[in-house]
Amino acid sequence: MKWKGFTLVELLVVISIIAMLLAVLMPALGKAREQAKVITCLANCKQVGTIIAAYRSEYNGAVPIVFNRWAKNTGGVKVKNSYISIALRNYSEQTKHLPSSLDPEGTWGLQYNGKVATYVEKYLPSFYICPFARGKATETDRKYEGTVAVNGTEFTKQNFKGKFETFSTFAYGRVKDEDMAAWWGIAPGLRPKYAALPWNSTYDNYGRLRGLPDLENPIVWEGRTHLSNKIINGVQVPIKISSLSEATVSYCVMGESRDYDRNLTSPNIIFNYKSHHKQNSGGSSAIFADTHAAWVPGDQIGWH
Repeated sequence: MKWKGFTLVELLVVISIIAMLLAVLMPALGKAREQAKVITCLANCKQVGTIIAAYRSEYNGAVPIVFNRWAKNTGGVKVKNSYISIALRNYSEQTKHLPSSLDPEGTWGLQYNGKVATYVEKYLPSFYICPFARGKATETDRKYEGTVAVNGTEFTKQNFKGKFETFSTFAYGRVKDEDMAAWWGIAPGLRPKYAALPWNSTYDNYGRLRGLPDLENPIVWEGRTHLSNKIINGVQVPIKISSLSEATVSYCVMGESRDYDRNLTSPNIIFNYKSHHKQNSGGSSAIFADTHAAWVPGDQIGWH
């Protein structure tokens, strides 16, 4: 029996059809992968929120002292005050029993070094690392990728690279529904949907960090007037929340976020432009003061 194979024309037709199908399906698959990562990041936030709630229930509602990752003068700050995962180490099996070389009372520093690398590679729970993390190196790096104009505001684009703890706290209290243009001179018409609460209370009269954390006065988010870094007639302005569900306390830095420069002495920065894309916008996953988690648009998060 003589077998008949494909002719060259038939083979080319089949290859063309497969190529066309791939061209149609690949964008959909890419979007599906993107949304899967967004969902995973949000699940990570929910898990960390649960751990925060466990910590607070044990310490009468207080939260650990954790500095914002970009705060100044943190070179001598203990590791437990620099990383959320270390501050909450007793609530995860991976971090509960660290070797003596990784002393939470020590000062590892915020930049790459041997101890940080060892911790990230061997002990850091996976839910503290965003699935959007790019690269395997345990050193945090920023990649500059030009500029972009968003709603009339010019930004320098920066992307984070590396494998590291991706949760960050806020350096300053931020007012809910504040007119950013009136106070900061930026983004006309932009009003943050949520307030922001810091994890420490060491500020000067303008809300700026003034040195080491106040380790004697841990914050309890309930039952107090939360103040922003905004001053009117010498008085700090409340952040205007009716419940803790209206204030973010941490977010994933691998998502899109903004860093505005009030004095316009340096470019505004947009981190990870269009990352965690949802609802036609880049954004990030955030943990709120009542420890629930939600996706937040990129223009509503960050603002260090």
